Amino acid sequence: MSVFACVSLHHKKTRYNNFKRIRDLNEEMLYEGILNFANSCVILKTSTRFEIYTDLNKHSDVDKVLNIIPDKDMLKLFDVYFNKEAIYHLFSLTACILSRVLGESSVPLRVEDSFEHAKKIGATNDVMEFIFNSALKTYERAKTETKLFDNSELLSKSIEELQNHIKIFDGKKILLWGSGRTGRNIADFLKKYDTEIYVTNRIKEMSEKIAKELNSNPIEYSEVPEVIGDVDVLICASLASHKIVTEKRLKNLEREKNLYILDVSPFKNVDENLS
Repeated sequence: MSVFACVSLHHKKTRYNNFKRIRDLNEEMLYEGILNFANSCVILKTSTRFEIYTDLNKHSDVDKVLNIIPDKDMLKLFDVYFNKEAIYHLFSLTACILSRVLGESSVPLRVEDSFEHAKKIGATNDVMEFIFNSALKTYERAKTETKLFDNSELLSKSIEELQNHIKIFDGKKILLWGSGRTGRNIADFLKKYDTEIYVTNRIKEMSEKIAKELNSNPIEYSEVPEVIGDVDVLICASLASHKIVTEKRLKNLEREKNLYILDVSPFKNVDENLS
């Protein structure tokens, strides 16, 4: 009987640079190494989590999964879940319950993308596909059968605030920085105007997915300073735990027009000095 396992690292377990070093490991190398002994595998990377889901032949094979990680000093920081506990973890994460921001729906997008990528490269099997499809169905049920995802009040207030400062949206350039749900909804609202919308995220695939949904332009994270110099509105929808839009980051930008910053990030990722 196979063993369904998850090894999970949350960025709060260590300094962010250490976490980023793990999250940025080469996926091709990880998949190749794990599939040498595992029946299937899905690697999930979000802005705050790095997780490997795998279908193993025995419990002890999880040590082989961990040993694929080159930074051995980090291994003690991983949580390990098996079978029912691992499935519960995945379902809670995908249904947006296991989150510092209850109902934040950026993670299900990453779960879906990661699963589809694993399928595409032949890393899944019937067991993995049944579990992940069920997790994604649970997310869909949570959206339609609960009020977990009702952010209408915050969305309405944010749009009202934006309209109070920007009288005419036509012709404006917008940068959506981050993947938070409220920010995505505001950008979707702005699509009805003649606006040019750019999307960025630390995870490139996330930028591309959101940009496709919004029919907008994904940009590399490294391009942010250049783009900020030319946009009219910056919507900060990051889920980071630290300030990302800072006075230091913006002070050297060459701008010929005012920049309005709307902070809808749950943890207030815009420097107060910029308000």
